[in-house]
Amino acid sequence: MHSRSAIAIAVAVLTLGVAQSASAHVTAQSSAADGADQTDITLSSPAERAFLTAADARVERRDDDHYRLAVHTQQPTVDIRVLSRDGHVTQIRLDRTQPAAPIVSTRSVRDPALQVLGRLLVLCALIAMAGSLVVARWIIVPGNRNPLRMLGQAAVPPDPGVELRLAATVARTWTIGAVVGSLGIACGLTSVLRRLQSGDLVTLLTQTRFGHATLVSAAALVVCGAVACRPHFGVERTSALVGAAASVGALIAVSVAGHATAGRDAVLSGGFDAAHMLATAIWIGGLVSLLAAWGAVRRSAATGAAARLGAIVVRFSGVAVACVATLAVTGTYRALAELGSFGDLVHTAYGRALAVKLLLFAVLLGVGAFNRFVVHPRLERAGIGLADSDRGAVGLLGPSVRIELTLAAAVLVAVAIMIGFPPPG
Repeated sequence: MHSRSAIAIAVAVLTLGVAQSASAHVTAQSSAADGADQTDITLSSPAERAFLTAADARVERRDDDHYRLAVHTQQPTVDIRVLSRDGHVTQIRLDRTQPAAPIVSTRSVRDPALQVLGRLLVLCALIAMAGSLVVARWIIVPGNRNPLRMLGQAAVPPDPGVELRLAATVARTWTIGAVVGSLGIACGLTSVLRRLQSGDLVTLLTQTRFGHATLVSAAALVVCGAVACRPHFGVERTSALVGAAASVGALIAVSVAGHATAGRDAVLSGGFDAAHMLATAIWIGGLVSLLAAWGAVRRSAATGAAARLGAIVVRFSGVAVACVATLAVTGTYRALAELGSFGDLVHTAYGRALAVKLLLFAVLLGVGAFNRFVVHPRLERAGIGLADSDRGAVGLLGPSVRIELTLAAAVLVAVAIMIGFPPPG
């Protein structure tokens, strides 16, 4: 695979998977409690009990309400550090100059670059690994083994060489993914601990939801790295099942620990977010395997390239359409949950970045529609021998997929900007 293609694929993998995992940022409001030295703070996002710290003050989280903090202090001003359940660190300043009407303000609501980079790398790895494996094993391999039949001719036999090349590409993707994902985990943990001003890694991993998701992701990467070393990984059934379960499970864990489950509609919103991630993995990660299959078929000495690619694309197109429909529904729901009003698309930094992302995504869908309604039918016709003029579709498939991935890279720019701002909703 050419280096430019690899870069485009890596960037594209980041694009849609991150879109619905944008940062949750805590805001707060306060009220005076009965005691003169106690102030209650209500947060916009549930807080972890661990790492609640403040100088010259004692901070407690209520057992029955993860959104409520009780601050015990006689100091006029107090700086509090809070770790939200979705892994974001926020600094809160409490001003008790007027005890009857305390003022609270939040600071550092934007995630630092290192934390954003870590999240992107983990999602990049998991999405690429899950999607490339699922599509390779359950879409491309059956398509290669059951090519389209040319009219009036015998069936085209399967080409083992295609599957061997595909397995090598998937194994290489998984090896790179394990390394990239591990680097992302290291970046994320380092950033969170630095902002917490703590070196207590064990507590972070064992007593916070962010830590639990990190442990699941790390375990999945270890499993994925191990199974990627098996011969013919990607087409061999046992390793494919183990690898798919590990990578999909890690994606769901990342979703559960994200912003979607930080609100009061955690079950519904979390389910939509998990579906969004899985659809992203199969579509974008699947393009990795589709591009690899295109290259393998073109390099093969066997005849029937159009018949093989036609069968593969017919299978992949149906799955891609279902993924896009899922992305549209879940993405719309999540966008509405993040925006307070339609005007936020114009009047907030988060909204403007989201608007640019949606515009670029619309263009990306246009390219996907071209593949579905132009390239797909031409490959199918060429595969069954209806029109010789359609044989050029074999050469057209690869460049069109590359264009689709390049446009997805532009979407990433908008997502990277959007993720650094607090959602107005």
